[in-house]
Amino acid sequence: MPSNATAGSPLLRRLNTIFADQAQDYAVIDRDHSLTYAQLDAASTAMAHTLTGLAHPVAGLYMNRSVSSVLAAVAAAKAGVAYVPMGLDWPEARCAGIAHNCRLACVLGSEDDLAGCDWAKDLPHIDPASFLKTQSCAASAPASALPASAAADTTLYIMHTSGSTGTPKGVCVHHAGIHDIFGSVAHLGYEPRQHMVHGASMTFDMSIMELWGGLLNGCTLHISDPETLLDAVALQDFLERNAIGLLLLPTSVFNVVCSQNPAVFRSLRHLCFGGELPGKTAIESALAACPRLELHNCYGPTELRIFRTVLEDREFMPQDSFLEAGGSSIMAARLIASLREYSGIAVPFSLILEPQTATRASLYIENARLGQHQEQGPHPDTSEITARI
Repeated sequence: MPSNATAGSPLLRRLNTIFADQAQDYAVIDRDHSLTYAQLDAASTAMAHTLTGLAHPVAGLYMNRSVSSVLAAVAAAKAGVAYVPMGLDWPEARCAGIAHNCRLACVLGSEDDLAGCDWAKDLPHIDPASFLKTQSCAASAPASALPASAAADTTLYIMHTSGSTGTPKGVCVHHAGIHDIFGSVAHLGYEPRQHMVHGASMTFDMSIMELWGGLLNGCTLHISDPETLLDAVALQDFLERNAIGLLLLPTSVFNVVCSQNPAVFRSLRHLCFGGELPGKTAIESALAACPRLELHNCYGPTELRIFRTVLEDREFMPQDSFLEAGGSSIMAARLIASLREYSGIAVPFSLILEPQTATRASLYIENARLGQHQEQGPHPDTSEITARI
């Protein structure tokens, strides 16, 4: 049975529904282990019991992505403990500074990975893999229910900036924020039993979109290594062998793979990329080689706690110049799409290439109206919406 440690956390309530409705579906798979949703529920509950008594509800997550790292994140959420992703390749000083500033109460990771880490020598170590070592994950779950320790505003994780301009800064993101982001994303391909890739580093914002976006929508996460994502041949084999329908990539990786072989994505239905400007050639080649593929340009969630914008190719008209522009102004293009709907005028996307987009869009609409017949009736005032551009 799903745990009762939901309290006021909408994220845990939604996750409990997935645990109940999709108990026998696979939640996460790597090359060594796999867990159904029932097994993930049981193992994470067992691990959460070890976290509920921490003096300070913050734990370091010193792991590469794996079944164990997914288990650790879910267990921490159930216990009301914020997890702090930390890179195995990070300098000692960076790890030590973050451990001190976040007042870590323990570190989640293997003894092998933590061996020689001076910054962690005085902290308790908890190895999530130890909760996978029973023949049945359900057998490891204590009979007692977890205390209701998580609320809507409980911190789910703390993601740190690169520190390139100074000291790395932690961003605390709450249960309710992540629940709200991923509560309505079916149009991006997040749907029950969807097979998707979990290929982003746990210290990278995109891992949140994979891990929590996937679990909160009943998807199956397939763990990949970094080398697979950068090699077109290996990636295509991974996608086809695991029947992947949804893939998230940094835009730079999307551009590189498309330059190798854009047909790599032919088996996908949805591909999300973001974080920087997409390349014109990459977008054109992917759409030409993969007619069933839907491309989504996304941003967030840690920086803004929302998806900043999603722009899909179906929003464009044949004469639009978005691809010629190389996608250089996604927000302006999004708002011009809104102008089209609001005004009833086919405002051209070429306006995103020009300065003073709002003024040009407004003039275009007014000039277009002058050429229309009076009997079409009054038109709405566009000053308010153009002011938002």
